[in-house]
Amino acid sequence: MAEAARLQAWVDKYGASATKASAAQSRVKMIEKMRKEGKLDPPAVGLTVKRHKPSLVLPDPPKAIGEELLVLKGADIGYEEEGMPILEGIDLVVNRGMKLILRGPNGAGEHSEEM
Repeated sequence: MAEAARLQAWVDKYGASATKASAAQSRVKMIEKMRKEGKLDPPAVGLTVKRHKPSLVLPDPPKAIGEELLVLKGADIGYEEEGMPILEGIDLVVNRGMKLILRGPNGAGEHSEEM
């Protein structure tokens, strides 16, 4: 940046001179080249300041209340507006560690049971 300031000062002083016009133009081109290469811009703050890496400390998860996560007894599953449920009288127990998949065609309400 100091080099560019020195070149600009020279151009300002001798730029109007007929005998030094080509030298002034050469220095203007040098300044433009420095600008294109990013040598005239100060470095970004993120590059000059050392940042601390973020850390995340989470509390321990709560103790398990029991082995059963979900219990359904005699449940009817479906939409009220259609009148008849899709499934009737369902008894279901989902224990800790089990995996459950709800599968069906698009728009069949797979996510509605999650609510």
